[in-house]
Amino acid sequence: MTRWKSKKDFCAHLKSRRLRLALSQEDVSQRLGQSPGYITMVERGHFLPREALIVQLARIYGDPPMDYLDMKQGGDKRSRAFWREILAKESEDTYGVGGKIPVVTMEQVKKWIDFRDLDYPMSVANEFAHADTQDDRAFYIRCDTDALAPLVNREEIVLVEPGSTPEHGDVILTRIDDDKRRGIIFRILHIGDDAIMLLSNDSVNHPPITIRSESEITCYKCTWAARKLGG
Repeated sequence: MTRWKSKKDFCAHLKSRRLRLALSQEDVSQRLGQSPGYITMVERGHFLPREALIVQLARIYGDPPMDYLDMKQGGDKRSRAFWREILAKESEDTYGVGGKIPVVTMEQVKKWIDFRDLDYPMSVANEFAHADTQDDRAFYIRCDTDALAPLVNREEIVLVEPGSTPEHGDVILTRIDDDKRRGIIFRILHIGDDAIMLLSNDSVNHPPITIRSESEITCYKCTWAARKLGG
C-alpha cells in the first residue's frame, strides 16, 4: 500500500514538495543530472524516474525513499530489488547505506551547487562502498585530475571526511568561485601567517590560489586514496 492513490497524486506531491522547499525545476534537475524539462515531464505524470533517480529525488525532498520506490510498477525488477535491499539496510545502520558510504564522480561533484549541503553526495550517488570511518557525512570521489599527483592520481578513489578538521599540508576538496576560476577542486592546504594558500603539484597548469581569510573558504579533508575500493 502506497501513500498515494495514483501516479497522478504522487506526481502532484512531487511538485508540491519542490515548491514547499523553494526549489526550482533547474535546482532539482541539476542534482539529478537531468534537464529541467525532465522534471516537468515527471511532475505532469508522463513517466516516473528510474529506480536510482527516484531514490535520489526522495532524498532531495526529505521523504522516505521506500515510499517513492513503492510507486514504481513494472520496469527493472532487479534494480528495484537492489534498492529495496539497500534502503532496508540503510535504516539499520548508524551511517551510510548498509554500512557503506556514497561514491560520486567528479562530474557529479561539479554539479554541487550548495557546497555546504552535505546531503548532496548521498542524494546523487549510484554506487556505495565500505569505508573505515565514523564520519556520517563521509563519501568517496573518483578523481579525474592529475593536479595533485603523486599524492592523488587520476582514477584514484579519494575518501572525503567533512567531519575532520583540515590541517596544514592536508589534501582538501574545496570550491573556488571568483573572477579567475570557478569550480570544485582538489588542492593541498598551506596555512601561512598572513594567508591560506591552495597549492597543487603542477603550478604551471594549476597555479597557487591565495585565500585571505578562513571565512572565505569551505573545505573538506581528504584522508585516503587508492586505485580500487575494498569490498
